[in-house]
Amino acid sequence: MSAFSPLQNNTSTTRYTIGTSATAITLPVRPGTIRVFNATPTNIVYIEIGGAAATVPTAGGAAGSMPLAGGAGSIPLLLEKGNATQVSMIASGAATDVYITMGLGDTVG
Repeated sequence: MSAFSPLQNNTSTTRYTIGTSATAITLPVRPGTIRVFNATPTNIVYIEIGGAAATVPTAGGAAGSMPLAGGAGSIPLLLEKGNATQVSMIASGAATDVYITMGLGDTVG
């Protein structure tokens, strides 16, 4: 993936509050790259791209969605979402602030 570059307008970043129920977020088809930042250090956010609902893994090896730790020292997650128009998120605790930035990567449109 080429270097991430946010869209050059006032609408490139949106804040969402995610709780303990899966939340589907609708995104435009293009651009195909997003940056996701979990701003709440006490909660992990789990992410699915596409129509599947995000799930939290459980003890005993039950599978779950892609985790993203939070807080000021955490690294944002770059996702090549392609043509997917939905991202599903669920948090390990209530009231988790997540920022999604639409940007340019190597997806050709």
